Amino acid sequence: MANRIAPPFDETVSKFCKDTGRNLTEVTNLITAFAAQYGEYGKNLNTMAWLWVQNQGMAPLPLKQSSTPFSTIDKPYLTLNQVLSKESGIGENTGFAIRGWVFGRREGKSSTGGPALYLTLADGTDAYDVNIYGKQVETVTALGINLFDAVYIKNAQMHRMNQNGEPLTTPRIQVSGQYAETKKITTGEFDLPALKDIPASPLDSLKPYQTALVKGLVFETNQREYSGCPNCMSKFKEKVAYGASSDCPGNPAKQRASCGRVTATRMAWTDIHINDQSGELKLSFGPSFDFNEEQLKALRFRPIVSIGYLDPESNSLQSRYMNTEEQFNKMASAVPTASVIPAPNPAPVSTVSTATPVVITPTPIVTTPTTATLPAPTVTTSNPIPPGAIASSLPPNGAVAPLVENWVRLMGPKTEAEMIKFMNEKKHIPVQAVKNTVKEMIEMGILVTDDTGKMRLA
Repeated sequence: MANRIAPPFDETVSKFCKDTGRNLTEVTNLITAFAAQYGEYGKNLNTMAWLWVQNQGMAPLPLKQSSTPFSTIDKPYLTLNQVLSKESGIGENTGFAIRGWVFGRREGKSSTGGPALYLTLADGTDAYDVNIYGKQVETVTALGINLFDAVYIKNAQMHRMNQNGEPLTTPRIQVSGQYAETKKITTGEFDLPALKDIPASPLDSLKPYQTALVKGLVFETNQREYSGCPNCMSKFKEKVAYGASSDCPGNPAKQRASCGRVTATRMAWTDIHINDQSGELKLSFGPSFDFNEEQLKALRFRPIVSIGYLDPESNSLQSRYMNTEEQFNKMASAVPTASVIPAPNPAPVSTVSTATPVVITPTPIVTTPTTATLPAPTVTTSNPIPPGAIASSLPPNGAVAPLVENWVRLMGPKTEAEMIKFMNEKKHIPVQAVKNTVKEMIEMGILVTDDTGKMRLA
């Protein structure tokens, strides 16, 4: 497997000067000044020269192929903090192992149009997105990996350039190719801390585009409503009354085609403001969360848990997951623990790759906030689960319980038979998995039976 790297500085500059007639010294000084804008990231002048030529509106020399062989870091696992630290020294085409809890799951397409799966992992030292491509998507989907599962990934790789050879704003942890392996694990395996012990990041410590788990007390909420397409949630260019028929505008910027004739639906972006001992933060939720007024009112002055990435433009956390702290702790405490811990503590990361280092520039490339089901004030909002992604052995406190909670909150008290019918026919969840979930939710005090024999949220 070969890497694409920028050609040598002298080759790039010489070619540019020959094509334009510009002075070599002048061009060198301009590139040096350009690189200085990016601090430590600008020290790789090979890449800086390549980018500078591109910024002048000219085609730079083609990226070269590096013959660096695939190598691995001989450690049972690395923490996310170790992988992401500037001192890690992990080169491209170098495999390493990580483990963590799944806090976000989103399906999509790669830049080449192939299947992609994006998991947000947290391991107690950091939280980060893991991009899964190609046949590895089929492997992970077959495992039934969903929210709050613990996973172990072997031979993940660090990528710092996109398909066009342009440096990414933040490194990308990628799982693809023949060497990668993924499996489910439990608390304690590979020293993974319990889900309930994953610490939250102080609100004032977050950096731009950092993915983080946060906790805080809700003190204000507000919404920005609009009329949009019920399928793709695109906003109509002109005001269209709710319930009226109109053509979906699509979203050209995101290459999203029109859905055709649709019924205009109320959509809203929701802001939830929280604080902790360190400061305050705005959490931003996309229209797929669809909070109503009563739900937002019930959230005020309650502690919640959320995970997302910090958008520097809006200075808000683009949230992919939310739950009240009480319900999150109940769920986290019920996660099974391994009886053995097979792996020792990780040693400091050692560099084994000789791949040419690639610079990172501040051009933002971030993942889109995960679509979520309707949240209730005391329940989890989670990613919609595709039919093939749920195994019959899925833990009740995984992806099934939030769906049951949300449905009961929206539809009112239901019998167990009604729950099973809906979850099996509409969500394609195995009957036994629903039964196990309902039983555990009753034992945990999340569901109670009323006088009519129907179950409701406690």
